[in-house]
Amino acid sequence: MSNHHAQRNQAVLTGVVQQIEPLRHTPAGVPVLSLQLQHQSRQQQGEFQRQLDFELSARAVGAVAQQLSDAIEIGSCLCCWGFMAPGHRSSSFLLLHINRFELLNCLPQWGQEENHHGSRS
Repeated sequence: MSNHHAQRNQAVLTGVVQQIEPLRHTPAGVPVLSLQLQHQSRQQQGEFQRQLDFELSARAVGAVAQQLSDAIEIGSCLCCWGFMAPGHRSSSFLLLHINRFELLNCLPQWGQEENHHGSRS
């Protein structure tokens, strides 16, 4: 596949941590952290506005997994950057694979609109 036709897989999602698995390590000693995020928002789809409310499994590996494990607890609000992919080769179940994250201040109502700077209002 040529570079100008390269396929993209980028995801950004805000959510509230609902579940955190204990930090584990691969046989090679690489840290792995799995968690569940709840996302609520309003999104424009064509001329319609959709109310979204769903949970998504997510995973971080390496230094990000260790940093995330040290920084979060149940109820923490996060913005996560990464990509979507199956958890393992033989699975069709997609996970958000977290490459970077930012802790956010939780708001009383998650469904609030974002302003043009990307911050919640």
